[in-house]
Amino acid sequence: MTGAMVGAAGGVGDSLVVDHLDIAPVRRLAEYVRSEHGRVDVLVTPGRLRSEMMLDNYGVGESNWRDALIQMRSRAPRRRPTGFARSESPRYIGRGVAAIAADPGRARWNQRSVGSAELATVYGFTDLDGTQPDSWARHD
Repeated sequence: MTGAMVGAAGGVGDSLVVDHLDIAPVRRLAEYVRSEHGRVDVLVTPGRLRSEMMLDNYGVGESNWRDALIQMRSRAPRRRPTGFARSESPRYIGRGVAAIAADPGRARWNQRSVGSAELATVYGFTDLDGTQPDSWARHD
């Protein structure tokens, strides 16, 4: 049996933010599944997630979430949440996971930590609004 075991965390590569005590059992389980069943172990992370709770907090929905950016401009700079303009819906990371699962060459992701934006670049999918946000990219 082949397939993919995907975990989610906050951060990619060297910026991975994971509590090692919590993730260790997941990694051991993934190692067992991979060695026993030939599956792929990959850790996928979203960028700045535009969750339903965040949208509710700003009084917007997925269809008009950019309206919250206008509201934020009126706040003092220290009180504005950072990165919201480059945020992504939960479906963006879901599309990345689906792309890995459908990829016959998914073994290339084995033992990797990868962001949803990198998967979007490789597989060509977009978020619900047609963009490919990358919250982890450096924006100077």
